Amino acid sequence: MSVTENQKTRRDDAERTTDLGHEVNQDVEDILARSMRATAVNLSTFTEVGQKLSREMAALYLAGAKQGLRLYADVQGTMLDAVEASMGPAAMSAPLVAGFERLVNGGTRAYGRFTETMQGTTEEGVDRIKQAVDVMADQVKESMAVATPSEDGHQNRAQTPATKV
Repeated sequence: MSVTENQKTRRDDAERTTDLGHEVNQDVEDILARSMRATAVNLSTFTEVGQKLSREMAALYLAGAKQGLRLYADVQGTMLDAVEASMGPAAMSAPLVAGFERLVNGGTRAYGRFTETMQGTTEEGVDRIKQAVDVMADQVKESMAVATPSEDGHQNRAQTPATKV
């Protein structure tokens, strides 16, 4: 092999190595860009769902406080009714029994209303939280599809998911 042929072979090898290096660099840059996009989308999704969960928990807390105050007022009203019943003319034969009966019945009704309202409020909040988490899971799956190269090694052409929460 002559010196000229040897130099030409070395140049060809160097060009192939350079081309391969550029391809690898481009592939790495594509993977990093897809990963960064998916990370940004996922962080945004987690933030939005976290805010939604915080709002739902605050709404549940406020509903509980409101219903607790209503329960307290109902129990106070029941106590007044019980005192009134124990002092009224109909309670002459058994004033203590009439007052106690009013107190128990009124308290039971007030607590029943409280538990029904809180159960409904809690169920609605749980449904909204489940919906938000389901949307988050769907968005994470979509963003991971964007970040994962297809079987032929090329980037998937799926668009980044729109905010659904």
